[in-house]
Parts: sequence; C-alpha cells; structure tokens
Amino acid sequence: MNAMGLSPQSVELVNNMERKLLDDRAKLDTLREHYGPTHPDVQELFRGINNAEQHIAAYQNSLNAQMNQ
Repeated sequence: MNAMGLSPQSVELVNNMERKLLDDRAKLDTLREHYGPTHPDVQELFRGINNAEQHIAAYQNSLNAQMNQ
C-alpha cells in the first residue's frame, strides 16, 4: 500500500469507518422503527451515515485513480 501512497493509518481509518457504518445502519433501522423517520436522532444518524458513505466513496475513487496511473 505504501507504494501507492497509502499509509497503513489511512487504510485502518477507512476500515474502522466501514465497521462503524455497518453499526450505524443497524442502529438507524432500530431508531426508525421506534421514532419514525423525522425524529431528530434519526435525522442526525442518517446525516452521519451519508457523510461516512461520501468519505469512503471519495477514498475509493482516490485509490482507483492512483491505481490507474
């Protein structure tokens, strides 16, 4: 990974983010069942999930671009 300009720390960070994303999605399902989709806690968690998904997608796009060079 270092040959592609990726540090072990950045890979670990993304892996941790993906694990948290899985946990947050499960939590979101539970919160939606109890509170409904418009509850502030549900909305906050939904925004956090979207932000994490965007960050992971940007990282993957960056990785793909580096591999295609």
